[in-house]
Amino acid sequence: TRLHPEVVKDMYQWIVDNREAKDIKYVIGLGDITDQCQLREWEAAADALSVLEKAGIEYSLIRGNHDVATVGGISEESRKTAVPEKYDELFYGNDFYRSQFENYGGFYEEGSVINTYRTLNLNGDDWLIVNIDFQADKNVRDWANEVIANRAS
Repeated sequence: TRLHPEVVKDMYQWIVDNREAKDIKYVIGLGDITDQCQLREWEAAADALSVLEKAGIEYSLIRGNHDVATVGGISEESRKTAVPEKYDELFYGNDFYRSQFENYGGFYEEGSVINTYRTLNLNGDDWLIVNIDFQADKNVRDWANEVIANRAS
């Protein structure tokens, strides 16, 4: 998202273009949505993900160390202008993204999509997806364990 935002958009377009051929049902992000946690990177990520939304492909995200701007991987200069709060502004504020957790799961904290879970059924198989933040604290980990335990019983 920092140096080549068009490549990120192309990656999501590939998913859309290959949805049927590859039987793609859902997309899961693995963190590091941005490189230096800068405003233009968050906006580029949201723009790229809109490709999935326009195609009706649901997805989930988690923030990685580059997205929280608190530990390694981000220059000291970038840390001064980092905007980790943009994650919630862009994605909690996104009806397409937020609604999947409202309708099929839940939130650790109301008003935030930083820690979420959702259920879905794909080809007859039930799935539970729990998204927890980079370096989640004990309260978040306890919440995630409770979500998993409640769904397993």
